Amino acid sequence: MPDSLAYMNFPAAHRPKLHSTNPIERLNGEIKRSTDVVEIFPNEAAIIRLVGAILLEQNDEWAVQRARSMALETMAPLSDDAMVTLPTMAVCQEQARDNRCPSCSSRSRQGGQEEREAMQTQESAGFTTQDGVWLDVRIIRPPHSVATLVIWPCMGGGTEMLQVPVATLLALGFSLIFYHPRGHGRSDGAMGLTAAVADLVALVQAQVPTEHALFLLGHSAGAQGCLRFAAQQRPVQRLFLLAPVLDTRASILALYEHGSSHELAQALSPYSTATTALSALLADPDWLDPSIWQQRGDRQRLNASSRRFAVGDFMQDMFVQGHRADTALRTVAARVSVMLAVRDTWQPATTLPLLQEAEVHTFSLLSAGDHFFQGAWGDVWAMLLIALKNDPGAA
Repeated sequence: MPDSLAYMNFPAAHRPKLHSTNPIERLNGEIKRSTDVVEIFPNEAAIIRLVGAILLEQNDEWAVQRARSMALETMAPLSDDAMVTLPTMAVCQEQARDNRCPSCSSRSRQGGQEEREAMQTQESAGFTTQDGVWLDVRIIRPPHSVATLVIWPCMGGGTEMLQVPVATLLALGFSLIFYHPRGHGRSDGAMGLTAAVADLVALVQAQVPTEHALFLLGHSAGAQGCLRFAAQQRPVQRLFLLAPVLDTRASILALYEHGSSHELAQALSPYSTATTALSALLADPDWLDPSIWQQRGDRQRLNASSRRFAVGDFMQDMFVQGHRADTALRTVAARVSVMLAVRDTWQPATTLPLLQEAEVHTFSLLSAGDHFFQGAWGDVWAMLLIALKNDPGAA
């Protein structure tokens, strides 16, 4: 009982903030969650950087919120030092908003516009390829950026699926390119890896300064696209591959082995006007046999019921013939980091041995239970941000 009423020994103005330990428990929980994701830190400095960043962010949040944990005026009588202050910028920001600090409000009015101009990001949208195809591309550049991160989603997916922490990356000085290849998002044209890589080459040449360190983040088939780009184009500082599809044909066979071929049907159904026929064709893996595919005329039938682009042409190129990236992987292995889901129906059994053979840094994320990292993107970005912060190319 005495311990539960200990908060009554403090000034009445403080008691509402002290009677519960929920805020500090939430903070401790956030620290534990973030450190559990990393599991093994390379050194003590890495721990200090991560935990310190969490504590600084929470300190700023508590300092500037209107209902501060402890008001300056009520803290002063408890201190031996009459000059009790909260963090200057935090207090001044709140007081300036409320017009309670004349000097800060004046300084805010005079320098606010200048500060906003200094911190303002530049943003552009859209890119037209050399053959006149419009791509759904979003580019954001912070002031004084020295590095660019290209984000390439999975087949048919959008970059919004990756839940990118835009503000954090901009604060780290990264320019961001949200890349939707042909047939993805609002982009025109037909999906296809070869054209997507060529388009990215043109996009990077046009939009990324040569002095910028270039980082690539690719998910699923987008990861293979990143590998193929890095193996034949300008130097890439680092590649982050999430659940990479290194062999498109083997990946589809893995879906059938796991009894999950419906996932492919779901991915392709937005591009077909005959989804029932599409699902019926995909129910059996016979279509992956090139001779059966040709004899039955599957390509022509799928093209006839397509919307946006010819699905039959896409499936023949992507899956019947297939694309592999094992050579590209070995070429750039030293710059690659791979994150896998603990359970992934799109991954063939050959993926992990191939990564091990190439000596690629690989990590399996325990919180990711499927190919699309559903519910695990917070953990994904916790790890990626650490890697990006510590990379010398981003300094």
